Amino acid sequence: MVKAIRIRKIDIEKIVEKIPRHPKPNIKLEQYVTPSSIVAEILWEALLTGNIVGRKILDLGCGTGRFALIAAFLGAKHVTCLDVDVLSLNIAKTYARRLRVDNRVDFVQVWIPQVHVMKVDTIIQNPPFGVWRRHADLIFLSKAFNLKPKTIYSIHKANPESRKIIFNEARKNGYTVKTLSRKRFIIPPFMKHHYKKKHYVLIEIFKFERETEI
Repeated sequence: MVKAIRIRKIDIEKIVEKIPRHPKPNIKLEQYVTPSSIVAEILWEALLTGNIVGRKILDLGCGTGRFALIAAFLGAKHVTCLDVDVLSLNIAKTYARRLRVDNRVDFVQVWIPQVHVMKVDTIIQNPPFGVWRRHADLIFLSKAFNLKPKTIYSIHKANPESRKIIFNEARKNGYTVKTLSRKRFIIPPFMKHHYKKKHYVLIEIFKFERETEI
């Protein structure tokens, strides 16, 4: 039986910092690294509200595993990392071993729209913002709704049009929505065309909870 560990939010952030960003990010996949402070904020909330310890967790578009691996470290029963990029998954596997959670984490290369039905309790994801493919984030969110977990945490670019769509889709799928926070997401220059030392994107962190039991 997996037990919860005693930990502070700042400690979660420090552990997240040890998981590297993608060394060769693909701009079309929008492989931005999720800031450790945002990862810690979401995982801390999920931990305190009973959505991690002993739960089956899924990370759609896991990247190098910042959400997934720490969720396992915090006491998840099982975690599934899904990503289309092999290099991302290989990095995540390496750090799963270093954190000694590889026995509770599966890594699957898959294009997110092709994900089949699986039983999960919690989904935590940072989907593409939809800069290169319009509404790409909504593809991830739609898939999350289709899998019908009890709780979904998802990060989206703050946009009135998208917000309206997100809330409507949540209601149609039987989920309530809570905005956990709105903040600036820092994107360091990692592409050749990036000329700013830091680029800021205003994002919103949403928590979706299923209204009825299945």
